[in-house]
Amino acid sequence: RQKIQDAVMEELEKSLRAKGIVIENVMLKDLKLPESLSKSIEMKAQAEQESARMEFVLTREKQEAERKAIEAQGIANFQRIV
Repeated sequence: RQKIQDAVMEELEKSLRAKGIVIENVMLKDLKLPESLSKSIEMKAQAEQESARMEFVLTREKQEAERKAIEAQGIANFQRIV
């Protein structure tokens, strides 16, 4: 969006500067992207969310494995004492 906005502003400045009109800013509010590009952006966002979810699951499983190892060590220590 920003690249398109910059390009439009540059073109408007070129065209209107000679007529004494100064462009300060160009805002694009309702930009319609091609369907294929919209789908690509959506798929990328979904992939990033899935990746973040899998990282969370992996971290949680590692913590659970560490907890079980500590618990097993505690039980083993108890068995040696008794």
